[in-house]
Amino acid sequence: LTAVIGPSPARNAGLLDLLAGIHRPTSGAVTVDEHDVHAEPALMRTRIGIVSHDDRAHPSLTVEQALGYAARLRLPPDTSPEHRDRVVDQVLDELGLAEQRGTRIRKLAPEMRRLASIAIELITRPTLLVVDDPSAGLDAAQEHHVLGMLRRQADLGCVVVVALTSQTSLTQLNMC
Repeated sequence: LTAVIGPSPARNAGLLDLLAGIHRPTSGAVTVDEHDVHAEPALMRTRIGIVSHDDRAHPSLTVEQALGYAARLRLPPDTSPEHRDRVVDQVLDELGLAEQRGTRIRKLAPEMRRLASIAIELITRPTLLVVDDPSAGLDAAQEHHVLGMLRRQADLGCVVVVALTSQTSLTQLNMC
């Protein structure tokens, strides 16, 4: 779990966009798992998860529906429905969202909405997860909860890069 910290959220986001392959560097190369992010964009779509600071999960869907749709769209087309369901269940369990599976996104607490956005990206088991400002709109306890879940993903082997503001507490930085 690596933190990118700076006074300018725009610059932090710009660096994350380079890592995620959204923008091309003016020189050099960005690689993930020894693959050039810009030379192999189709391959990188499953290896890089991108979570912006905006919640992108549709607010009218339940958590389970949002993850189910993400699984149908992002997993290989020959993936069986049973396997998709297992992947969704596993991600829900890992992020502590199993109890909220039937809850509509709009009714979730702010940190749970953030975790639902992260869960959608974890469906493909990316090797790099890029999260822009995971603490946006959260109080200290909620921020700690979200960063704790990101820490667990890093401990499971996913490289997690987060952009944080310079006001981030030392406790949160120690998680990185």
